[in-house]
Amino acid sequence: MSCIPSSELFDVPTGFNYCASPVCLSTGDVIGLSFTAQMGFISALSIMILLGFMTIRYLKNARGLIEPSGAFIRTNIDALMLNLLVADLLVAFGAIINVHWASKSQVSCGQVCNTQGAIQVEGETSVALFTLAITVLTFISIVRGCPVKCHFHVWGSITAGVWFFSALWAGIGGTLDRFYAPTPYWCWISSEFKAQRVGAEYAWLWISGFGSILLYTPLFFILRGNIKWDPMIGWRSLGWSWKKEDTAGGNRLLWYLPITLSKPTYSLNLSINDSSVDFVQRRSC
Repeated sequence: MSCIPSSELFDVPTGFNYCASPVCLSTGDVIGLSFTAQMGFISALSIMILLGFMTIRYLKNARGLIEPSGAFIRTNIDALMLNLLVADLLVAFGAIINVHWASKSQVSCGQVCNTQGAIQVEGETSVALFTLAITVLTFISIVRGCPVKCHFHVWGSITAGVWFFSALWAGIGGTLDRFYAPTPYWCWISSEFKAQRVGAEYAWLWISGFGSILLYTPLFFILRGNIKWDPMIGWRSLGWSWKKEDTAGGNRLLWYLPITLSKPTYSLNLSINDSSVDFVQRRSC
């Protein structure tokens, strides 16, 4: 079967059948795909090493071999972080599949294409939603002056909702004809389904990205001491000071803020959680 050069698929008519014939990849395309697959492998390996380290540390903790002792999940954000890592692992696996296309020098519809498309939708949508949830919970915790606690009904509901929502898009999409197709270098939601692209992924990526900027920016100035805020008093305490106060974590947050727009966001949120311990007042929320 003849194939269509990838360079010819950037300006195609509406309703074009991307599954009619395979997409030919140039030498440059193959090199690029090989690089993304390599980055996916490195990302997956890094996440698995981190998860393995966390598991080993927890097992030692449970046996009393290290101090201090404590639960594996101590806050709602801990649980969401674990799910964020799993979602990032899915995204990495989706990138690793590019090895298949690079080895064939072409991308075509079929089982592999559907698998990659579903994994990408499930992983990338979940990453955006978990990042957004972590951002909102962190913001609420600091603004209300509440310590970040562990409530199963909170993180359990968020976790179930995120995975169900992303799986629903990935699963239902798989039942539609030509939903996953070459785009053109790998498989994702076909350009025939523009509304589904927005609803399944684009909207949440933008909301998560801009939401992180909007919420983390004032948090940085609160932790830095520029924004005066007393959770007990409320809006009457709101003020601004040009003088910086030595609030723990403020400087680190300035450097970590851009990371919230990338994946994973573990370092940024870990820094915020550590910093918020000194800031929030220990009261019941």
